[in-house]
Formats: sequence, C-alpha cells, structure tokens
Amino acid sequence: MKKLTFLFSLIMILLAACGSEPISVADIQATQEAQATAFVVTQTSVAGSVLDRVRAVAPDGSVVDDIQPGRDHSSEINYEYDSLPPTGGTHNPTWQKCGIYADPIRAQYVLHSMEHGAVWITYQEDLPAADVDKLERAANSVTSTILSPYPNLRSPVVLTAWAVQLEVDSADDPRIQEFINNFARGPQTPELEANCASGIQTMDG
Repeated sequence: MKKLTFLFSLIMILLAACGSEPISVADIQATQEAQATAFVVTQTSVAGSVLDRVRAVAPDGSVVDDIQPGRDHSSEINYEYDSLPPTGGTHNPTWQKCGIYADPIRAQYVLHSMEHGAVWITYQEDLPAADVDKLERAANSVTSTILSPYPNLRSPVVLTAWAVQLEVDSADDPRIQEFINNFARGPQTPELEANCASGIQTMDG
C-alpha cells in the first residue's frame, strides 16, 4: 500500500509538472486526502473479509465482536470475573500456557493466548464432574485450547476465542466441538505466527 501511495504521488507530480500550470499546495492536499480515503476503504475491506470468514464458520448462537478489539499490553491490567469472559482487549504481556486447569485462571493472561489463536473453554464451578470430563476430552482433541472453571459464569459452558463467543447449556452440545475445530488458531487469530505451547500456569485456586 505504501509503495502504491508513493507511485500515485509521483505520477501526480510528474503530470502536473508536464502541464502548463504548476502544481499547487491545494492540489497536493487533495491528493493526500484521496490517498487516505483509499487506504481506509482498503483496510475496511480487509477487516470485513475476515469478519465474513469468522461468521461463516461460527456455530449457531455465536456472538462475533469487533475483529480488532484493543490489543495493547499492560502489566497492570486486571479483569474481574464478570458473567462472561472478555473476547479481546488490553492484556498482560505474558500469556497463559494452553492446557487444562482445575482452578480459575486470570483473563488478562488468557486474552494474550487467545490473541495467539487459543480457544478458552470455561464452565460453571458447580458443573458435574462427568460434564467436566467431556469438556476435557473436547479440549484435548486439538492444540491451542485452555479449559478452566470461571466464577460467576452465567451459562453452564462458554467458549471464547478472539472476537467470538458461544454460550451453551450442556457439555453434550455438538457446537462445542464445532467451535473448537473452527476457532483454535482459526481465521480470527490476530497473531497466527505465535502459539501458547509455553507460558505461565498460574491459577487463582
């Protein structure tokens, strides 16, 4: 895009130089504004294309958020256990190692893992052990998943990836595996070159 912008500017200047009248400051400003508008349109089209791909593979009932929620790093950020895990936003510079956790873990670390393509499978703390076992099998079916209980969760099971989330009422819901298959390092992943094979293993328990 930068190369095209430079070439466009150069052509405009050369064309003006070949004409009978010199190029004006107003002409230059108008050209720059046109270039900026073209860049925004291009960027919007790219983002829209990703959103379309995410929506195309999202199981029924999924909520797709802004594909680029804040991605800043902060060692001071701390998320409370609200009714749903966050789907993106400012997060800790350190990420959570993918795997299965018996106690709650902090969203500020998991968000960084989600930025790397992880799917966070959360469940209510009183979910029956048999259902937790089912979720563990689902989590172990692919790499780049994190499983943990989540205090105050409003649905029995919630699956969260970067910018997309699904609430389900049962560990037997087939959409769980569909969500994992489609979004573990899926099209929504901002940093596909990274992973969560390493990282911290801190729990709140």
